[in-house]
Amino acid sequence: MKKSLIMIMTILMATSMLLGCERVSKELVEMKGESNVTYELLQENQIPSRVKGTVSKRVRGFTCYIDERNNATYVHIGSGTKSSGGHSIEVRSIEKHDGNTTIFIEEKEPDGNQMSIQALTYPSVWIKIKESVGELSVQTVLENKQGNNLKELS
Repeated sequence: MKKSLIMIMTILMATSMLLGCERVSKELVEMKGESNVTYELLQENQIPSRVKGTVSKRVRGFTCYIDERNNATYVHIGSGTKSSGGHSIEVRSIEKHDGNTTIFIEEKEPDGNQMSIQALTYPSVWIKIKESVGELSVQTVLENKQGNNLKELS
């Protein structure tokens, strides 16, 4: 009886972990109509190690790294520590006005009707911008309204 119960629990946990994961496309993402900046969403393994070492995933905010070798700006945006799976960050648009760049994001929470793993997670997103960003800011979007500014981490 105990073995059957353990087997069922293991299957349920594995299923919830697989269904809770979201794949991020490695291809160039251009949000026409909203963004006037071309950018790329990156996987963790696509980030140069010299860039990765500059961020802390456990803190809510953003870090900007200008990589002169690749002539690109890497931006890491993190939601900080969350107590369960299913949290994510979606880039809604990136807009450049008067030489300054604003990244608009939506911080998503798990659907209350779905099971999610109970573990500490650190939702984040990496963005690569192949042009000058000037002054950079990140703002959350709440139901298509302007939300809070995220602080830049040093």
